[in-house]
Amino acid sequence: MVFPLLKINRLLCLICLIVFYTYGYAQVRCPEDQKVCNGTPAFALTTAAPTGGIYSGTGVSNGMFDATIAGSGVHAILYTYAGTDGNETCTFNITVTPAIEIPCALEQLKFCIDTPPMSITGCSPPANTTVTYSGPGITNNILYPAVAGVGTHQYTLTVTDNNNCTVQKSLPFAVDNTPPPTVTCPGNSTVQNTSTAPFLLTGGSSPDAVETYYSGLGVTTNGTTFNPSIAGNGSHTITYTAASNNTSEYITQCYGTCTFTISVGALPITLKDFRATASENDIHLEWKTSFESHFNHFEVEKSTDPVKGFIKIQEVAGHDSGSSYSYLDQNTDPGTPAYYRLKMIDNDGSYAFSKIVWALSEGSESLSIYPNPASKEFTIKSKIELSGIKLINSSGVLIHSERINDLKTKKIQLPVLPAGIYLLQTETKNNTIGFSKLIVN
Repeated sequence: MVFPLLKINRLLCLICLIVFYTYGYAQVRCPEDQKVCNGTPAFALTTAAPTGGIYSGTGVSNGMFDATIAGSGVHAILYTYAGTDGNETCTFNITVTPAIEIPCALEQLKFCIDTPPMSITGCSPPANTTVTYSGPGITNNILYPAVAGVGTHQYTLTVTDNNNCTVQKSLPFAVDNTPPPTVTCPGNSTVQNTSTAPFLLTGGSSPDAVETYYSGLGVTTNGTTFNPSIAGNGSHTITYTAASNNTSEYITQCYGTCTFTISVGALPITLKDFRATASENDIHLEWKTSFESHFNHFEVEKSTDPVKGFIKIQEVAGHDSGSSYSYLDQNTDPGTPAYYRLKMIDNDGSYAFSKIVWALSEGSESLSIYPNPASKEFTIKSKIELSGIKLINSSGVLIHSERINDLKTKKIQLPVLPAGIYLLQTETKNNTIGFSKLIVN
């Protein structure tokens, strides 16, 4: 009977060994690797086992992990547990995503109650993020001032990245009963066809506005130009918008709007050529048509600043296909450019505008430009110190400006420009304005 007892003792010893190895060693286990947003509030590290150990690493203090202190990047966290047979450890990673930047400077805004619903997505989102606005009267980033109601409210900008991390900023906005600026739109018009060159939009007016612009299909160049080729054939609704004054406290978003149409199609006339040639004291306009059918008349329009509009100076009756026309403008201001366009009016009252041409009856005698024509650069030489220059295209649009610190000679680097004739406006330190022609090839 000795042998069975020996077997029992051996079995008990084996159980003791199993228990010893099972409970003598802690077999420490760390949490899974995790990812947190930069800016996340400090949080407790709690899921390592057995409990009661110590966490350590960048951003760790008293068992708490602070992503702001740790900073963006991958951080190895060490968990140490004091077992019966000494310290046991394991590691895991916490990845802190890069901080999200607010992509624009927010400002306190004020809206008129009658301002039409408007987009407030003024912030361009950084890569892999989305930008949303929220607050009273805001739906899908569109603000409805009448829904928000008169009073002071709060709007919030939220930027969310592809890790679902967010950053927010809130500012007040106000809605009041101030009436929006009054606006007057130009009349409806017809452009001959999609081959017509882009032209300045004029005729809209708002006496109380500090900023005006046009918008709609085919409108380009910061809301000033209509491009028939972009718009395509058909009737297009164009919106003229006028903004009122800002205040010291608020950026005022108070707009008045009106609409008109530009039809891209074909008038019963084809303008073949239109040019302006300057002599010493006057400017000669010439134009030709290759086709006319039931066409009524031309109105010759003139401007010293096309952005501000044109005035009618002469009416010329239509003739027949293949006709040549001319007009001599003797009311010129020497040394100042004059811009012209033709308003071509059909029997039914529809009309279209020609391209804009310009001429300079007399240049500045105290200024020389070389080389002229120029391609990449040119030099200005003046008898009087210059304070600045402006380069203006054939439509009267400013395309380049540069300040000059009271120099008589200055080399100017040209931006990339289409070949053509440009107007160079110079200003001296005595505030004298001069104009010269610059040919770019």
